[in-house]
Amino acid sequence: MTHIIGLSYAFGNAITFAATNIGMRSLSRRLEPFWVVGVRGIVGTFVMVPLALLVGRDQFHLMTPMRLLYLCGSVILGGVLGTTCNVYALRILGVGRAFPITNANPLFAILFSFLLLDESIRPILIPGALLVIAGVYLISRPRHDIKETEEKLSPRQIAVGVAMAVGAALFWGLNAVIVAPGLEGINPIVANSVRVPTVGVLSSGIAALRGEWDAARDLSRRQVLIILFIGTIGYAGTSTFYVAAVQSIGPSLAAIIGTTAPLFALPMSILLLGERPTRSMLVGTLLTVAGIILVL
Repeated sequence: MTHIIGLSYAFGNAITFAATNIGMRSLSRRLEPFWVVGVRGIVGTFVMVPLALLVGRDQFHLMTPMRLLYLCGSVILGGVLGTTCNVYALRILGVGRAFPITNANPLFAILFSFLLLDESIRPILIPGALLVIAGVYLISRPRHDIKETEEKLSPRQIAVGVAMAVGAALFWGLNAVIVAPGLEGINPIVANSVRVPTVGVLSSGIAALRGEWDAARDLSRRQVLIILFIGTIGYAGTSTFYVAAVQSIGPSLAAIIGTTAPLFALPMSILLLGERPTRSMLVGTLLTVAGIILVL
C-alpha cells in the first residue's frame, strides 16, 4: 500500500510539473521571461516560507554560511538562469518541442556528477545518451508542417529555441549537483524556503532593470490566476509531491517517474494551447523519455 501511495506522489510530481510548464508557456507569449520567473518566485515565497515554518521550524539553525552558499548558488543557476532559458524556449518552440528537451536535465546531472564529484559513468549511459540525442533531433528539426505556434518558425528561430531549451537542461542538471551538499541533513521544504525567495528577488530585480514591471499594470484576470497557479503548484505542489515520493519509494524510482512529465505535457498542450505535434515530435518525445530512463 505504501508503495502505491509513493507512486501516486511521484506521478503527482510529474503531472504538476507538466501543468506548470503549460502555464508558463501561456504567460511567455505576452510577458517577459525574467518578469514571469520573478513573480512566480514571489508567489512561491508566500507559500514555501509559511510551509517551512510549519514543518521544519527547528531546522533553520542548520543554515550555515556554506549551506546557504550551496543553496543560493544552485538556485541562481537552476531557478533563475535555467528557468529563464526554459521560458524563452517555451515562447519560441512551444511545449511540445521545448519540454522534452529541457526534461533531459538528468543527463547533464549525471555528466556533472562525473566531472565535479568524480562519480563513475555506468555503461548504460551510452545507449541512453544516444536515445536522448535522437529524440532531441526529431523534436527540434525544422519542418514546414509544424503548426504548434501561431506562426511558422525559421531555422534560426528553431536553433535559438533549441539552444535555450538545452541551456535550461544544462543549468538544471548543474543545479542538481551543486544543491546536493546543501540538502544534507535538512528538510527539502526548509531548503526551498531559502531558494525560492532568492529566485523571486534576483529575477524581479533583473526584470526591474530591464523595465519589465510595467507589464503588471495590464495583467488580465486570467494571467493573474495563471501566475498564482504556477507560483503555488510549481513550488508547493511539485516539490512537496517529489519529497513525499522520495520518502516513500526512494529517489531513483521517483526520478524515473518524474521523466514522464513530457507525456503529460503533450496532451495538455494540445487541449489547452491548441498545439499540434507532428509524428516525429511524438516519436522524439518517447525516445527522449526512454533515454533518460536508461540513464537513471
